[in-house]
This record gives sequence, C-alpha cells and structure tokens, in this order.
Amino acid sequence: MSQGYSAGFISGSEHLYRYEIKQVLMLLDQGLDKKQIKEKAFQENFFRQKSHQANIVLLRKVFKRVDQLDEGLRRLVQNGISADVNAILLYAYLKCYRFFREFIYEVVVYLHEQGQRRVTQSDIVDFFERKEEQSPKIRNFTPETKQKMRQVMLKACNEAEYIIPGETEWEIRPVPISGELRDYVREHPEHRMLVEISLTGEW
Repeated sequence: MSQGYSAGFISGSEHLYRYEIKQVLMLLDQGLDKKQIKEKAFQENFFRQKSHQANIVLLRKVFKRVDQLDEGLRRLVQNGISADVNAILLYAYLKCYRFFREFIYEVVVYLHEQGQRRVTQSDIVDFFERKEEQSPKIRNFTPETKQKMRQVMLKACNEAEYIIPGETEWEIRPVPISGELRDYVREHPEHRMLVEISLTGEW
C-alpha cells in the first residue's frame, strides 16, 4: 500500500528527535516494552512535556521513527559516529513522511547529481508547485501550512548538517557516513536510501 501525503510532521516541535530516540532505545535495551516506556515517560516526564497529551503525541512520533530501524541501525544510533547518527535519524524521519522524502530526492539529491551545491528559493517553490499539480491534497493545503512544511523540512535538514542555510540559499553538504554504515547497507539493501540521501556515492 502506497504512503499518502501528510503534513503531520509540522505539528508541535517536530525535529530529528535525537535525544528522545536515544532515550527510547536505551530503555528498550533495558528490557522495557513500549507500554512500560510510556508509563515511565508519563510518571517521570523525562521528555519535559507540558501535558500528558503532549507526552502521548511525542511518544507516538518517536515510536514511529524507532520502528523504521532494525537492530543494526539502532545500535549505530546509540554508538555510532555523529555523521552516521545524523543520516540514520534523517532516514527514519523520511521513511515516515512521503512529502519530505520526495523533497529530499527531487530537490537535494537531484541537484547534487546535477553538480549543483546550492538549494535556492526557486528550487523550493518549483517543488511545491509540482506537488500541487500532482496532488489535490497538497493543492488544498493552506499557504500557512505549506510555509510551515517548508520551515520544518529545512530545519530538520540543518539539524542533520545536510543543508546549511545561507543568506538566500542553502548549501548542500554530503553526510560523511562511515564505512561501517555503508557495509551494513550493502548487507541490508532495504536500507539503501541511507546511502542515497547521504550523497556519498554508490551504495
């Protein structure tokens, strides 16, 4: 079943969830299941949310990201180099949201393959216009929603040190993933997107 478009990633303070994912992985390693982790989060509020409902929403999003990762990738998130962690967290994010994933492939990856090293305002506008033509759902999003989508995607890319904001453009920076992660992807080709989005050559 194909994944539909969603603007769900703009809600709240959506980002890579670096701290939150590492905390959940640590608790899973300690033998806690999802229900127990939820109870612990509610009781101790170690994610520092303002309400019970905010904790529920956050944990739902974090578990959704964690579920995209197998044991090998989870281990690298906990113990790998910074570049590997950035790539894996961005990968988990993209797996959850089709629109963001298509932005990365159709704008960032495409431009890099064409030898360009900058994302311009025009590139982003063209992408949104193309998606509006392809999807009535995207076409019906409000201007405010589309602006928020743009902001959240660029913020996440910056957090992953993937594209860096300048005055009017964004610099594309390949993620220098380790040989260990690259070898892991070769052994588990279902994760080839990890190397593709890293912009560091064939997987």
